Amino acid sequence: MAAAVDLPPARAAVDAVTALVRQAGDRVRTVGDVTDRLRAAARGTVPDEERAGPSDADHARLADERARGAQAGAGARQAAVDRLTWGSARPSDRLRAIPGNTAWLAQHDLELAERLAGAEGPAQRAVAVAVARRAAGRAAIAEDSEIAAALDAAVGGRTDAPPDREALWRRLFPGPVTATVLAVEHGSPGTPAARPPLHPVAVALDAVLAATLPDPAAAAVGAAATVLLAGNEPAAEAAAIRADLDAAHA
Repeated sequence: MAAAVDLPPARAAVDAVTALVRQAGDRVRTVGDVTDRLRAAARGTVPDEERAGPSDADHARLADERARGAQAGAGARQAAVDRLTWGSARPSDRLRAIPGNTAWLAQHDLELAERLAGAEGPAQRAVAVAVARRAAGRAAIAEDSEIAAALDAAVGGRTDAPPDREALWRRLFPGPVTATVLAVEHGSPGTPAARPPLHPVAVALDAVLAATLPDPAAAAVGAAATVLLAGNEPAAEAAAIRADLDAAHA
């Protein structure tokens, strides 16, 4: 029991006992226990178990209670993080482990995201490159030597020399750079309906860079998320990605 600070000892003791009795389930028994201890203290006959302090069993019980409390707190924090990150989606562990814009794709199309995450590495890479090549084709940059070489290398499993995004951007977008700020309603994974159309070259560059990531799972999910989030025909692209997965037997 705790007494208020900065009070005279007698007043602090009275306040502490009063608080204890008010909170007790069995007030009569509690008053009796307090009275017995006061009388024992007046006689100088404090029980041996109280003089010795908490037993080993008490220490073990308190440690167990603290551990369970910490575990419950960690679980509550993780649940809150999941709600903010994944929304209503319930991703598998393998999908959770993929870095990048995975959470958005899972909220937008969980079934597609899980198929990409569950595919074998070669199938994931093939889908990522197919997505990037379609985006590059729409942007009329599929024949660019650096982009074509990077995607050809990725198909062969060589991703140690990805294209230089800044150099590509300066070459394909010469002149000053402007930025557009988009407002997206919190909690909605859908592509903003009122946003200005994104330049197909910008979409293609991000898809190519995603497709050439060293991790094939991150490449597949990243390329898919790019075209579904930033592309102008997400439904058609989602159908094309599913066809890619079917062709790869994934």
